[in-house]
Amino acid sequence: MNIRKQMEQIYRDVPLEDIPWKQSQPPRLLVEAARSGKIKPRRAVDLGCGAGNYAVWLAEQGFDVTGIDISRRALRYARNLAHSRGVSCRFVAADLLGDLKKFHGSFDLADIKRRPSEDEPAARVRERKNAGAGFVTARSGQEISSIAIWTGQGRQRKERKVNLTTPQGIFLYHFPFPDGEPLTIRQIMQKAGLEDDLASEILDLVELLLEYDVIETIE
Repeated sequence: MNIRKQMEQIYRDVPLEDIPWKQSQPPRLLVEAARSGKIKPRRAVDLGCGAGNYAVWLAEQGFDVTGIDISRRALRYARNLAHSRGVSCRFVAADLLGDLKKFHGSFDLADIKRRPSEDEPAARVRERKNAGAGFVTARSGQEISSIAIWTGQGRQRKERKVNLTTPQGIFLYHFPFPDGEPLTIRQIMQKAGLEDDLASEILDLVELLLEYDVIETIE
């Protein structure tokens, strides 16, 4: 399955709130820079904009925003979000690695889903004890299909279900147990047979699990 079909399937089958890389707010440094006035409203492009959260946020700050993504289904979500927030954004369906030749424009600010640094895949990690999360194994028995994360206490206790992409599920299947020897993200990917070009997708999952204290890093 090529990347376009994979992304269309994800946005068709997975609830938006369960897509690991869908974050409601842009990176903290960008938010602080925009709100402090260090970055003034200007022409901006969000490369790999997905459902449009970052693009719409920037438009709300006064930026003239273009969002580009490979998934037309994701862009429908993005256009609906912009309409509901009362802002105007331009959304373009295109493969960032293949069919941008017909797209022309100049921009002052670009947000692209980050390429992982050399240090990130070297972090040593393992599952945290009593993490308050459940892992559902796929029928194949070779990957994790979803995670149930419980947050809050008493009547405020809530469950968040996160559906995983196939590479994320395979990665998590090979993740060290709480009492196991911690491994680097790169070592787990190698153990799982995952190529390096999937690192960004894997790191999205790792950041989510760290945020909810499901896993821990070991110095």
